[in-house]
Amino acid sequence: MKFLNLRTFFVAVLLLTFSISSAQSLKQYIPATSNVVIGINWKSLESKISFAQFNGEQVETEDNPFMSLFIRVLENPTAFGIDMDEPSYYFNELGDTVNNRVMLIGLSNRKTFMEKSLEMLKMNDPEASYQRVGNTDQYAYDNLLLSCTNDVAIMMLGKKKSVYNTIPYSSDPEFNYYQERRTISNQIDSMRYSGNDPYLTGEIELDIESDDDEAVVEEAEAEEAEEVAAEEMEIEEEAYYDSDEVMVEEAIEYEEDVEYDGDYYDEDEHPLMQALDVKRDKLREEGARNFARQHNEAIKNQLKRYTTLKPKDTYANHVRFNAVMNNEHDLSLWVNPEAVNFMFSKGLYRELVSYRNRDSIGNLGDDTKLRQLMENNFTYAYGDFNQGKLDLKLVQDRNEILQGFDYIHTEKVNQNMIKYLPQETFGYIAMNLSVEDYFESYRTFMMAVIETLPVKEQVTAGFEMMDIFLNKDIFYNTLKGDGVFAFTGLTTNIRERYKYVYDEETFEREYKMVKDTSLMPEILFMATIQKEENVDRLLLAFEHMKLFTPLGNNIYQVMEDPGKKPTPFFIAKHNGMLFVSNNADLLQNKLTTGLAKADQISGNARTMIETYGNCQYWDSEKSFDAVLEVGKNQRPKEKGKIRVLQKRLASGTVYTKENGSKLETDFTLNFSDSSINSLTEFVNLLHEFEIIR
Repeated sequence: MKFLNLRTFFVAVLLLTFSISSAQSLKQYIPATSNVVIGINWKSLESKISFAQFNGEQVETEDNPFMSLFIRVLENPTAFGIDMDEPSYYFNELGDTVNNRVMLIGLSNRKTFMEKSLEMLKMNDPEASYQRVGNTDQYAYDNLLLSCTNDVAIMMLGKKKSVYNTIPYSSDPEFNYYQERRTISNQIDSMRYSGNDPYLTGEIELDIESDDDEAVVEEAEAEEAEEVAAEEMEIEEEAYYDSDEVMVEEAIEYEEDVEYDGDYYDEDEHPLMQALDVKRDKLREEGARNFARQHNEAIKNQLKRYTTLKPKDTYANHVRFNAVMNNEHDLSLWVNPEAVNFMFSKGLYRELVSYRNRDSIGNLGDDTKLRQLMENNFTYAYGDFNQGKLDLKLVQDRNEILQGFDYIHTEKVNQNMIKYLPQETFGYIAMNLSVEDYFESYRTFMMAVIETLPVKEQVTAGFEMMDIFLNKDIFYNTLKGDGVFAFTGLTTNIRERYKYVYDEETFEREYKMVKDTSLMPEILFMATIQKEENVDRLLLAFEHMKLFTPLGNNIYQVMEDPGKKPTPFFIAKHNGMLFVSNNADLLQNKLTTGLAKADQISGNARTMIETYGNCQYWDSEKSFDAVLEVGKNQRPKEKGKIRVLQKRLASGTVYTKENGSKLETDFTLNFSDSSINSLTEFVNLLHEFEIIR
C-alpha cells in the first residue's frame, strides 16, 4: 500500500469542496486559531457553469483513476452526496505537534458519500473501509482521517512527520547505517585481499532471514576485527626499511590460488552487507508501524477536539469572519490576523538579527508598538470563475494607524509615458505614490520593529543619525512618485571579453578578445521629475564618479566599471521625465516625438494604464516567447512548464486602489480559450503542472 501524499489530499480537497454559506453547523468546527479558511460557493458556480457540460476530456487521466473520479464528481456533484445548499470549508491550523489541514463538507446523503469516497480511497489503499466509532464512521490511514455523521463529513490531513526519525535505531539511523556500511565494506576488502574470507569459503554461513542476524553480525565482526589486527601486526613485523627509514618492500605473501565467485565482488551481495540491510529494513518497518499507530491516535484526538469546541473558541460567531464568508462569490479566503502578525513580526526579527544569533529567534523584546501597527488589520480575498477568466480580489482592511499611511495615489500616471511603450510590449508595472508619505510610513514601521530588538538603543541611535544627515529634499522631492517599468521586447547584446580560443591549425590555445552575442530583455523605466535641479545634481555627481558618460543632449551611458567599460544601458532626461533603458534608438532618436501612434501599445494594455494609477499588465504569448528565446539553455522540464502556461494563459492584469479603510488589489487571469469555462481551464492548468496529477 502506498502512503497518501499531499498531492492526493489536494485532489481530495478540490473534489469535496466548492460550497460556502452562513450555515452555523460547520462553522462550529472551525477553531478561531486557524491560520487560513477557504470556501467555495456551489450555488454561485452552478449559476454560471453547467457541471453537466464540464469538459473532463480536456484533462488526461488515463494513468490516474483518482483524478478521473474527481472529473466525474465535477460533472455531477450531487451524485457524490454533497449538499449543494450547505457550506464547505477548508482550514489550516498549526499545532505544536500536528499541522492539520481540514475539510468540512455538508452531506445530503451520507451513504452515497461513504460509497463514493471509499471508491476514491481504494485507488491508493485497496483495504480501505470505514469503522464505526460512537455515532460516526471513520477511516484512518497514514496521516488521513475521514469522519462522517448524518450531515457532516470531516476530512483531516495531519502533518506528515519523517518516519525515519521515529525508528528506535538511533537519533540518525540513516547516518549510522552508512557508517556501519563503510566499516563492513573495509572488512570485506581486507578479507578479499588477504584471501581469507570465511563467508565465501563456507567456513561461516549467515542466515540473513534469521531473527538472530544482529547477533551473528556482531560475532562475525568481532572475528574479523581479530583477523585484521593479526594481519596488521604481521605486516609490521615483516616490513623492513633502508638506512633512510623509507619502506622499500613489504614481505606480504598473498594466496594467489584463492578463487572468488565473481558475483561476490559486488559487496552488496556479500552476506555481511545483506545482513546489515535486513537489520535496517526491519528497524524501518518497526518504526513505520509505531509512527502510523501514534500518528493516527494524534489525528483522532485532534478530530475529537474539533467536534467539542466551545462557541467562543470557533469562528461561528466571529462578526468579521461571517461578513467575509457570507457573499455571492465563488471563492472566499480568510487569513487569521493573529497568525499574520506573528509570522510577520517573527520574519522581520529574523532579518534583523544576525545569523549567528539565529537560536534566539522568537525571543522578541517589547513589541507593543509593532502590535499596535498590526492589530485590527484584516486580510481576505474573493474569487470568481467567469467566462474565459479568473477574477481575484485581495482586500487589506487597515486600522486607523495604517490608514494614515496614505501614500497610494488614485490619479493616473503621466500619460506622456504611453507614447514610449511599443506595441510589442509584453508587460509593465505602473505606479503612482507619494514618495515622502511612503518613506515616512516605512520609517514609522521600522521604528516599531526596532523596539522589539534586544539592541534597540544602538539601532535606534543609528537610525536617528541617518535621519539627521539625510537630505530630505533630495530624497523626497527629486521624483514625483509616478512611473512605469516595462519589458518592451528583446535586444541583441554584443559583449567583448577575453577568453582562451583554440586554434585548429596551430593546435594551440590563444588568450584574446572575442565578441559574444546574446539576447537580453529590453527594459524601459520612466518617471516624472519633481525637481529638475535635484536630478541635475545627482547626474553630475555620478558623472564625477565616472559611473556615467555624457553623450550630449542630456543622455548618459552607464559604465560597468567606473570609467572603464560601457554597458548597454542609457539614462536620459527629457520633457520633465527621467528615462532608463537599454533601447539606445529610443533614447537617442525618439525622445522628442515618441513612437508613432500605430506603433504604441493598444487594446487592454493601453486601457489599463489610461485608467488606473497603480496597475500591472502582461501578455502571455509575448512574454513566454521572450523567456524561451532568452533561456535557450533551460532544462526541458522548465521549458515544458513555460509552454503549458503559454498555451493556457492569454494575459493578466493587476490594479490597486484605496476604498476607505480598505486597500483593494484586483487580479484577472485571462485564459487563451474563452469558449471554455474558466474552472475547466484552471483544472487543466493545475493538472498539466502536475499539482493535482
